[in-house]
Amino acid sequence: MNHPLRAIVLVLAALPLAHSGLVAQAATDAANQETKLPAIFAGGVPKTVADLRAMEEHTKKLLERILPCTVSCNRGGSGVIVKGGYVLTCAHVTRNVDRDIAIVLQDGTKLKGKSLGLNHRSDAGLVKIEASPEVIAKLPYCEMGRAKDLKIGQWVVALGENGGKKSWRKPPLRIGRLLRMGSSLTTDCTLSGGDSGGPLFDMAGRVIGINSKISGSLERNMHVSIDMFHDEWDKFLAGETMGRSRSSRGGRRRSSPAFDAKDLGATADGKVEGMAKVLEVKKDSPAAKAGIQPGDVILGYKTASGRLRKMRSAAALRRRIIGFGPGDDIKLSMRRGEIEFELTVKLPRTKR
Repeated sequence: MNHPLRAIVLVLAALPLAHSGLVAQAATDAANQETKLPAIFAGGVPKTVADLRAMEEHTKKLLERILPCTVSCNRGGSGVIVKGGYVLTCAHVTRNVDRDIAIVLQDGTKLKGKSLGLNHRSDAGLVKIEASPEVIAKLPYCEMGRAKDLKIGQWVVALGENGGKKSWRKPPLRIGRLLRMGSSLTTDCTLSGGDSGGPLFDMAGRVIGINSKISGSLERNMHVSIDMFHDEWDKFLAGETMGRSRSSRGGRRRSSPAFDAKDLGATADGKVEGMAKVLEVKKDSPAAKAGIQPGDVILGYKTASGRLRKMRSAAALRRRIIGFGPGDDIKLSMRRGEIEFELTVKLPRTKR
């Protein structure tokens, strides 16, 4: 007859073997997932929970590398540090050459920067951090990729100091796919105000674009292609200004406080902070069809997530409209007399 104690001893002796077998299997599974990730990130679709977990783990490790390189520029914009103490950002963040740019790192360190060249056509801007060689040598930086290595459908991640640098949170990471390529890149990464100038990465951690035009539609978020920086690097270093800014006409800087967004069909007064008072509404325009009247006050607009963003100025509204495309809906918070209400303006399917 088998003794019970002997059976227990045999079971206990077998446990290390079973444990080692499970560990080995887990290691094999993890290795298999690692070999599948490149194909998924190149445009594939995760098919199992294990695939999703592997993507999550990879993205977490990736974030540890790229987050320190993402910076705040002049509070309202973002940027990314590349080799040599240079910061890639947007032209509409730097606005002009030889401007002082306040840069804040992820650990709260504040540095001074100077805007170099910019291209208003592509919305690319470059900043040089003004610090000693010793400080520059210690700065984190990311590698610049190449557009020729990109593929439609591949997975990408975007970072940005959404709403400006916040001490209580880190920049949110948004994951999406590359939808279109050309002089600019289009992704479905969720972006919002403050992300302008922030970096777009491939899943290897290379900078492939800079957040530029933010739309209410996920399929119209546009990024400056990294090739715009490669192709005109010497011009950026020389402090050249290429193209005209969004706020200029006929080669001159506009000084008028009012703006006219032709696709909206309304002119608003920009003299008063925190609101945009409608001065004129064009007949049969999207604004007129939505019910906007002269004298109405635009208090704010709703983001793609449905959150109300209060109006800072008429210029802020104009920048918001620029991010929309034909057929998009713009949800506005309005005031007429003492009554506050909301309405939706639908932009025409074709440009006027």
